[in-house]
Amino acid sequence: MIALSGTHADAQPERVESTRIAMGSAFRIIVEVGGDETTPDPEHADLDAGRALARHAITEALDRIDALEEALSDYRPRSEAMRLVTAPAGQPVEISQDLALALALADAMHRETGGAFDVTVGPVTHLWREAWKTGAAPDAHLLDAARDAVGMQLVKLDPASNRVTLQRSGMILDFGGIGKGLAADLAGFTLRGHGFTRFLIDAGGDLLAGDPPLGKDGWRVRVGATERGWTRVIELANAAVATSGDIYRFVEIDGVRYSHIIDPRTGTPVTTPRIVSVVAPNGAVSDALASAVSVLGPEQGLAMLAPIANVEGAVVEAGADGTPVVSMSDNFPPEAPRLPGYSIPILDLAHDTARQTVVDREPGQYLGHPSTVLLDDGRTIVAVYPKGHGRGAIVMKRSDDGGRTWSERLPTPENWATSLETPTIHLVDDPDAGRRRLLLFSGLCPIRTASSDDLGRTWTELQPIGDYGGIVAMGSLYQRPDGTLLAWFHDDGRFIRKGGERTGVFTLYQIESPDAGRHWSEPRPLWSGSEIHLCEPGLVVSPDGETLALLLRESARKRNSHVIFSHDQGRTWTDPAELPAALTGDRHTAVYAPDGRLFISFRDTTRVSQTQGDWVAWVGTWEDIAQRRDGQYRVRLMDNRHKWDCAYPGVVVLPDGTIVTTTYGHWIEGEEPYIVSVRLTLDELDRLAEEEHHGE
Repeated sequence: MIALSGTHADAQPERVESTRIAMGSAFRIIVEVGGDETTPDPEHADLDAGRALARHAITEALDRIDALEEALSDYRPRSEAMRLVTAPAGQPVEISQDLALALALADAMHRETGGAFDVTVGPVTHLWREAWKTGAAPDAHLLDAARDAVGMQLVKLDPASNRVTLQRSGMILDFGGIGKGLAADLAGFTLRGHGFTRFLIDAGGDLLAGDPPLGKDGWRVRVGATERGWTRVIELANAAVATSGDIYRFVEIDGVRYSHIIDPRTGTPVTTPRIVSVVAPNGAVSDALASAVSVLGPEQGLAMLAPIANVEGAVVEAGADGTPVVSMSDNFPPEAPRLPGYSIPILDLAHDTARQTVVDREPGQYLGHPSTVLLDDGRTIVAVYPKGHGRGAIVMKRSDDGGRTWSERLPTPENWATSLETPTIHLVDDPDAGRRRLLLFSGLCPIRTASSDDLGRTWTELQPIGDYGGIVAMGSLYQRPDGTLLAWFHDDGRFIRKGGERTGVFTLYQIESPDAGRHWSEPRPLWSGSEIHLCEPGLVVSPDGETLALLLRESARKRNSHVIFSHDQGRTWTDPAELPAALTGDRHTAVYAPDGRLFISFRDTTRVSQTQGDWVAWVGTWEDIAQRRDGQYRVRLMDNRHKWDCAYPGVVVLPDGTIVTTTYGHWIEGEEPYIVSVRLTLDELDRLAEEEHHGE
């Protein structure tokens, strides 16, 4: 039993919880106490009394679940359900209220689903359980005999007398598709009977919510499955959600994957991998309907749900290319707004000056917004940045020793002094010439580019790539396996064409080049919106190279950063999805460390953060981004003395795993910003995290 405590002084509610194994799953019950007039007042009564009452109520609720399992289990030979099926066929048997309730609900769900849900499927279920153990399909003759004992028409329930008659021998009742949901309902009734209405019951993944936590719209719960590539955080209050699928429970026989979910109409397990989530007013209904939709599939299943009041469903299957295909009811709960803060650890390197190298500093001169690239020798880094806040002459420097020391400012073409916006630099393959080339971009209208075919020794002047413009042009660039370059930028109406005006609508654009950056396509809009302002795409590529992700700044400061994905090399993109607060910031720049983890640097614009406005980094995995999880930890790289003006970073990783990240900031109070590099490895950060953990 664990109590998560608040403080007496601010009368914050507290949560009391407990977990118990039942029905083959972990049942976790969370009850919120305190903080309002319905529970002991912290200022005038001992809050320990409220905790004690909650513990007692939770214990009784868990005991109620145990009692229901004793009635329904088909794993326990002496359960009431198993004793019932041993009675002579055709003989009425008096049963408990619990078993009668379960049968009545099961009969209603059988009729509602057209037979796709049927608790009499037990004889077939038991044969397939043996198949899962042995890896061999059940004998066909045994299956035929088992199917003869399946059918709700063989169950005659007399609710008035709590008597039931099973009309055929060999029947077995399997409540696996409704039992956990019903158990959650009965536990919820028990909690309410003790006066506790703010609760969440996790019945092995099936969830029942009571009233929302104090001051909230609902309990934040996740539906779907990370293994199927789709999840959604929704807010749940006085409702239930059940998730059904074959992620862990299946057997493969002769190359066919058989789920543990059986179609009672045919006696055959489901063979199409899918995950189903159903939201309904109570646990029993959501549990049973999720099982039925798993049998019916997305088209028939969602059509079956459509006329049922206050019930919504979502089905996730794998498409032909392995990407998730999501079908859902029109009113399936939307993604809940992400929380404005985060709870992962923060490591602070701001005062570790030994890691810092000044790249460039000029008294009285604003130096900002660097972009860096690592050449193929693994030690030469080229940096470009403007003399000014975005607009200003482009400066170039070079490090030949992995960022430990930097050259003087290098000569650049004359018209680089006319740059209107933040420069960006990229190294690309030139398949036709059989070499590598460097590309530099400068934004606003028109977007201009310069190139170097000798790894930065000489450069062309800036030349327009078309008659269009944009903001933070080509902050990210990607080269497909066929050599095509993809690049991204955004605009708010002012620069996409000459003479444009601010519209309040932000648009993300993609352009392509078939010839290593010599010619570029017209911009293709990927997304537009005015409620939130998504911009400055930062590219992350999945480890297998199959999926592209663009991390997006949210410039309206209403929501967290967002992400869009492409599973077809940038030809199509998903709708934007909100990221966790831990990944919220401006101008994300990512590299993979040798161990496969990601290091992503950005300006911290998280709405609730100890390091807001500072230069920070995030450490986590591709899966954290794909599933929009918080990640492992955050790092404050340097302390910016301005509210926000810093950190459009360059990031490279050297062959030995050293990460060199470079940016500008107001590092000294009252002075103009200048350029600094920080060197680190993830092993060093891990040791620091371990030391801080032990220190706590």
